[in-house]
Amino acid sequence: MRVLVIEDNLFFRPKLEASLLAGGHAPAFAADPGRVESALADGVNVVLVNVAARAPWPELVALVRQRAGDTLPIVGYGPHADLPLRDRAIASGCNDVVPNGTIAADAARVVERYAGF
Repeated sequence: MRVLVIEDNLFFRPKLEASLLAGGHAPAFAADPGRVESALADGVNVVLVNVAARAPWPELVALVRQRAGDTLPIVGYGPHADLPLRDRAIASGCNDVVPNGTIAADAARVVERYAGF
């Protein structure tokens, strides 16, 4: 499955990439509108977004929704105890938000769950 990952943390990215590749998924990382557009043009099954990123993630989620509609699953991830951030992510267009630990432990399983596999 192709997974668009909106992530700007260079330390976390390799772990996330390794987990997705090990699960047989093809990640495309983006932290700006041009790369998001490019990934969407190539086809994406699920979007993962770091809702604690410095990148303009709310705008990037809005761009995904504008281009791909409501059927593409967008799953945010961030600090488990930050409920206002979770609410902001849902209001921005994420379908759900999972804790960072869940993504770090098994990103591939999260992707499969939200893609309906």
